Amino acid sequence: MTDLLATILALVFPFERIPSWEVYGLTVRLSSLVILIFFLAGLPYLIIRKRIKLTILDCLVLGYLLVVWLSVLTSLDKNQATLAALLVSFVSGAYWLVGSKFSAASNFSKNIIGVAIVICGFGLYQFFADSFGVSTKWTGLLPRYSSAVLGFPRVQAVSLEPLYFASYLFIPYFLLLARAWQNRLKPIGLVALHLVSVVFFLTLSRGAFFSLLVSLVFLVVFGGGRAELRTGLRVLLATTISGALIALMSVFAVSGVSGLNRYWSQARIVKPAVQVSTEERLSRGKQALGLFLERPITGVGIGNFAKAINSEASFTNRPIVNNQYLETLAETGVVGLVSLLMIIGLALKALLSLFKRSQSVYALCLAAILTALVIQYNFFSTIYFINFWIVLGLIRSELRGNGRE
Repeated sequence: MTDLLATILALVFPFERIPSWEVYGLTVRLSSLVILIFFLAGLPYLIIRKRIKLTILDCLVLGYLLVVWLSVLTSLDKNQATLAALLVSFVSGAYWLVGSKFSAASNFSKNIIGVAIVICGFGLYQFFADSFGVSTKWTGLLPRYSSAVLGFPRVQAVSLEPLYFASYLFIPYFLLLARAWQNRLKPIGLVALHLVSVVFFLTLSRGAFFSLLVSLVFLVVFGGGRAELRTGLRVLLATTISGALIALMSVFAVSGVSGLNRYWSQARIVKPAVQVSTEERLSRGKQALGLFLERPITGVGIGNFAKAINSEASFTNRPIVNNQYLETLAETGVVGLVSLLMIIGLALKALLSLFKRSQSVYALCLAAILTALVIQYNFFSTIYFINFWIVLGLIRSELRGNGRE
């Protein structure tokens, strides 16, 4: 059963917004249904059959979840905190499901890549269809990301926002690199890598761009010393550069030089032409630090940042810090941040150790994915989203499959 559920999860987890349903103020996605079935049937089966042997990483994940639940006790709004704790615990089910059976080199990765090709194709359709005046009803773009704003659309595909879509693309992007390093990247795979690169740059997510740069430097530092990996790195760098150029040419084709100027202005980390977003992020960051200083140990409670700065805010329509680390500090205190960083630190250390010991290219690529995600955590708050937990599950299965429990 868990094999089947994990396979289905690989196919549906990218679909955050299309399709989704609102049920009592909560958004239900296809991945939510898969995880619910796992909790109701798959996890009890694994426990009864004693198929789950706790690893150090498991203990750190459980420790983080414990901190999350303890923060409910001291939260400003216990109802919102309980809902947030339930949601974090629920999406962590992806970690246990993916990590229970599959290794990163299995069909799970193939499924992720296959679905990514389809979704990126849809993203290209969004870009050109919107540019030529097709209604957002048929493109699936939210109006604020259509060409009416910048003169060209920002691709979001089936995700809630372009930056969430860009964050998801790190997964197939580096899994394709792993296949290239194993000499398993066929011509269609090279086309897929180009496609992912082009669509990635059409999201125009500057936080994702910076995260990609850091993760590429990470790969060069830790993998560039091996002669047999240099060719794969060259392929990756070449497709990334060509993908960026194709994206820029596409922007120019639909919006001219003025569109390129707006693209550059938007892509800069600090963009003086559009100050509202940056100022809002800085303001919320200062508010988060202030809340942390008031309650440095336990924080104001998971999911309670919005309530702390606006007593009228609801959990389903709330402002966020747009920095996971500052939000974690504000909501769960230093204990919560340390527990989250311990998960990230142990996972990276174990992957690099595995790469050094067994030359596992999947271990190095998973480390690059995790690096990109945790760097991007400086630009948004998405602990409730499934991507992070999917990647942790892939890491768990890779470590288990190579005897690093």
